[in-house]
Amino acid sequence: MPVEKFNLTLTKVIQETYDVKTFQFKPDKPVSFKAGQWLMLYLNTKNEKGGIKRDNRAYSIASSPTNTNLIDINFRVYSFGKFTPILYNLKEGNVVEARGPFGKFTYEPNEPKDLSFIAGGTGIAPIRGIIQYIKEAKLDVNMTLLFSCKTTEDIIFDNEFKELVKNKKFKYIPTITRINESKQKWDGETGRISKEIIKKYCNLKSLFYICGPPEMVDGSVKFLEELGVTKEKIKVEVYH
Repeated sequence: MPVEKFNLTLTKVIQETYDVKTFQFKPDKPVSFKAGQWLMLYLNTKNEKGGIKRDNRAYSIASSPTNTNLIDINFRVYSFGKFTPILYNLKEGNVVEARGPFGKFTYEPNEPKDLSFIAGGTGIAPIRGIIQYIKEAKLDVNMTLLFSCKTTEDIIFDNEFKELVKNKKFKYIPTITRINESKQKWDGETGRISKEIIKKYCNLKSLFYICGPPEMVDGSVKFLEELGVTKEKIKVEVYH
């Protein structure tokens, strides 16, 4: 896909969790991209002297490429950040400059028909885009999603994934790492992504997509290799 410049108009803001939002943007021209790719967004931020500077950050596209006139961006705000607090406070009608698409963490229709996704936190964004694409394109693909979140309040797109479970080709297994900090009752999986949970739920012959913090990604790759999955069957995207 050619890299292009375009403007995105914010058309809808969805508060997913207490610190995570999904922005739905309408581009000023149709944007072609592959499921799982990312964009570079540009905003004016303050420099150390209080002046204005042009800054940029990369964000995965959390929507399907079947609609080239709609782009979802999903992100968490960090209090210590200079970029995300400004992005987080944008209102409907605001315009953001963007470039893209970029990235090789993508799904192609000729990929294997068994996919396993391992996500941590907002690392779910590109994976959600891939899952949406497979659903909307009505592709005959078996999917398993292992989704690691800190607390029950941190689960993003939970209802959406629960709805997809009605399709027997989709398995959804969220796991909570800080159950003692969770406010809601939880009887599902707990703990970090482990070799045991991967072996329990995933088809080890499937193609694996892993996205999340460096420690989670590196650990998951290590577990998969120990379970006999070759590097050629593992795609990774690291969120810092």
